[in-house]
Amino acid sequence: YNGWYAGCKMTYNSATAKLSDNIGAFGYQGKDFTVHASLANVSDCTTSVYHKVSNKTEVGLNTTYNLQTSNAAVGLVGKYTMNDGAQMKAKVNNQGQVGIGYSQNLRDGVKLSLSALVEGKQINTGGGHKL
Repeated sequence: YNGWYAGCKMTYNSATAKLSDNIGAFGYQGKDFTVHASLANVSDCTTSVYHKVSNKTEVGLNTTYNLQTSNAAVGLVGKYTMNDGAQMKAKVNNQGQVGIGYSQNLRDGVKLSLSALVEGKQINTGGGHKL
């Protein structure tokens, strides 16, 4: 309704006669941004914000928090589309992961994608990067 949305999902286990899964979510979608929040199983809170800054630039932020364990996570992402249609993407999170990606359509049906993920907390151990 006027950009607002809400929903829920419930799973019923007939063998135990109990709800086994429940998720509630709501959000708002504007012309160039989206805000979303959800609560899963009365313990996992998730929020996200997406903003299309321009025709070439998009950014997003995602947070999660577990009410039972107090574990929290935060991630920031960005995407830039170049003049030739190629895209650069990057992400970073509070777990020390830094990722970058590049993709380009070479011709119809053929796309080149390159990506890398660096585990910042393990960079000195030799096992902290992937290509």
